[in-house]
Amino acid sequence: MKWLFLALLAANVTFLGWRLFASPDVNALPETDPGVDLLMLLSEKEGVPQQKVVDSPQPGLTLDQGLNCYSVGPFSSRADLRRVTTWVENDVRAMQPREDKRMVDLGYWVYLPALASRTAALEIARRLSGQGVQDYYVVTSGERENTISLGLFTDRMNAMVRRAEIASFGYDAQISPRRDEVPAYWLDYAILPGADEAWTRLKGEFPGVSRQSRPCT
Repeated sequence: MKWLFLALLAANVTFLGWRLFASPDVNALPETDPGVDLLMLLSEKEGVPQQKVVDSPQPGLTLDQGLNCYSVGPFSSRADLRRVTTWVENDVRAMQPREDKRMVDLGYWVYLPALASRTAALEIARRLSGQGVQDYYVVTSGERENTISLGLFTDRMNAMVRRAEIASFGYDAQISPRRDEVPAYWLDYAILPGADEAWTRLKGEFPGVSRQSRPCT
């Protein structure tokens, strides 16, 4: 009996070892039934883009529905425009700063018309200096070359006084208005009808600006 027991034990150990170390037949069972495609994740397929979840856009402000729109300006500097946008940002529904150009009067220029040569212009300038005339210079290049500039005045009356002074020395000075193109800064904004706090604040701080109605677009 002892030998029979040992023989059965050895047979069981041998069978267990065979089950543990034998290689399974991976082709024994198909991964899917015939005619059915293998399921794959989208991320495992080549050429299939990954889907991206995005938030739904929030409804925007439609400026032409029940709003009044204006342009205020011009302001003389970007610094002023930045101050204005900070002041009124809580009083308006929408706003947009912008920049363009405008022509401004610089004053009245008093001058002696261009002489025939640089030498002639310098000679007249020396004579004026000898007679006590100050604040002049000879233009050395450009369209006004050899012109003698006698000053730029914001007030026309002061320009006429200067012209009379030069005339007393025997020279026929001319007066010409001077204009130039300079940057202009504007603020476009939209408000609800009757909400005029923004304009009240702006015209109090910048009495020289104006307000113009504009389309709400």
